Amino acid sequence: MSGKVLVIDDSSVNRHLLGQLLRAIGAEVTEASAGPAGLELVGQETFDLILLDMRMPEMDGFAVLSFLKSQPEMSHIPVMMISGLEDAEAVVRCLEMGAEDYVTKPYEPAVMKARIRASLERKQLRDRERHQVREVSALRSELNQLREELSAANKKAVLNAFKDVLTELPSKRAGSDSLRRMVAEAERYKTPLTAILLEVDQHTQWAAKLGLPAGEKILRLAAETLAGNVRACDLVCRFGSADFLLACPQIAASQAQVLVERLATLLPEAWSKAFQQDIRFSAGIAQRTGQLGDLLQGLDQALATAKHRGSGHWEVHKPGEQAPVIPKFSFCVS
Repeated sequence: MSGKVLVIDDSSVNRHLLGQLLRAIGAEVTEASAGPAGLELVGQETFDLILLDMRMPEMDGFAVLSFLKSQPEMSHIPVMMISGLEDAEAVVRCLEMGAEDYVTKPYEPAVMKARIRASLERKQLRDRERHQVREVSALRSELNQLREELSAANKKAVLNAFKDVLTELPSKRAGSDSLRRMVAEAERYKTPLTAILLEVDQHTQWAAKLGLPAGEKILRLAAETLAGNVRACDLVCRFGSADFLLACPQIAASQAQVLVERLATLLPEAWSKAFQQDIRFSAGIAQRTGQLGDLLQGLDQALATAKHRGSGHWEVHKPGEQAPVIPKFSFCVS
């Protein structure tokens, strides 16, 4: 039976006898001739069992046991009290104070070995249990941390689903939901609703020429300018790679044109100030006449017509008019 045992006894004869007995069962033995010396050793080393004599000068077994059990870092060490007196009151007191066992002298070596082995086995079991508890606690903490990280990631994912990270405008998903509600409200109350689909012209080419950070800044400047020039009841969202959607309730297409004309001045000015380049946008304008799908189709057709006319144009959708077919080719940014 392996284990590290401390023998605290003022008698060298008793220490010798206990040492022989302990080594016979495979234990590692450390000796102390007095209570204070024993406590000093406990503070420096790790022990699996302490054999403590009751009657010692300077500091008796009660005092040593009391100190051991009062210290959190020592209280888990089992203590076997050894006494030459069969005192029932002392036995009860020691056990109540936390002693593991109480042995009277003279003891039968075979019985003593069995009791020591039992104490060491219990200590090993308790050590394994404490280790398992620590492992479970660590795993629980790790699991809680993972749950918190997953919760934060889920919240971020939900937020990103409804908010465009680059421009901080509502995302296409959020914008589509809002536009659907606005169309339903306009239909219910028979009020006008006009939408604008705005696209930064040749944005991919500008980003290639000026660099990706500049390409992102072009979109952020557009978002800031659009958000700063609409009413609180209007919707502004990022609707595509370089597309922005504006929806304006209680406004007819003719009034939306006034807004686009103002933006046709403000946006190029903001871009020119930042990049000293002639960056423009195209826009399609459509007033609701039917369902959401009709409005979106009208916006696409109006934007396609505007782009067909060239950079920096906008067009109002006319129901029944077909959008022009725009050939695929690469714009040249000078």
